[in-house]
This record gives sequence, structure tokens and C-alpha cells, in this order.
Amino acid sequence: TWYLALGGVALASVNRVSWRLPVLALAFAQYALHSFNHLLDVGEAHPSWLGPANLISLVLATALLAWMLQTERRAETR
Repeated sequence: TWYLALGGVALASVNRVSWRLPVLALAFAQYALHSFNHLLDVGEAHPSWLGPANLISLVLATALLAWMLQTERRAETR
């Protein structure tokens, strides 16, 4: 349900410029914490390949959100 709520708010922020930066910051923070959590228990997944695969996908999503957040910050300062 978290991802449905985040997706809904992210979709709403497309038309609400003042929402974009806070929504991206919240999404980035959540994905960064989720990535860290998976880093701590990467070896406990079954099947064993699933732990590293989940961690990689979360880190890539976190990196994408970091880029989006930085891009939006630059756009706001113009």
C-alpha cells in the first residue's frame, strides 16, 4: 500500500509544482532506507539470488530518484 500511496502522490505532483521536491525527497529517503535494510539482510533471501537482485534494483531506483531530486532542485533555483 505504501507504493500505491507514493505513486498516487507522485502522479498528483506532476500538476502541482510545489509538491514535486517534497515528494521526490520523501521517495528518495524511503528508497535509501529500504536499500540499507536490504543490504543488511542480503544473504537471508530464498532463493539466494533474490537478495542481491532486490538490492541492485533498489539501489538503481534510489540512484534514479537522487538524479530526479537533483534535477528538480536545479529547476527550482532558475
